[in-house]
Amino acid sequence: MTLHELLLPTLGRWLGLLALAILVGGLVLELFVLPRDLAPLESARRRLRRWITVAVAILIVTSAGDLIARARVMSGGDLSQAMAALPLVLTRTHFGAIWISRASPGRVAFTRAAGSRRGAGVVAGHRVDRQPHRARRGLG
Repeated sequence: MTLHELLLPTLGRWLGLLALAILVGGLVLELFVLPRDLAPLESARRRLRRWITVAVAILIVTSAGDLIARARVMSGGDLSQAMAALPLVLTRTHFGAIWISRASPGRVAFTRAAGSRRGAGVVAGHRVDRQPHRARRGLG
């Protein structure tokens, strides 16, 4: 096993974990911490939405890289053989089923984060109550 065969997948996984931490942290800030009715926070909210969009894009890219790396290992060959084996890996392995189930919400989250002007208030097609503490206290 050469250095790049070990280093690239490892870097991809760590980059994916970093993007996941940014995504979860950004969504928690957007949905539960930042009050939505304060105008001075709107520029910070826009920057946070950009970070969330970038994190989702990085997750999609690293997930695709992980798929190619796994297909390469399963095919036992180089990159061209891995690309030829991708349909088989996706349709006939447990990893492919998991990858497909993970890719669909990622695509939805990216289109929501990139195209929504309201921000992350709608996640995976569901409206999320951004300040549940207000509703419990009768403030909302």
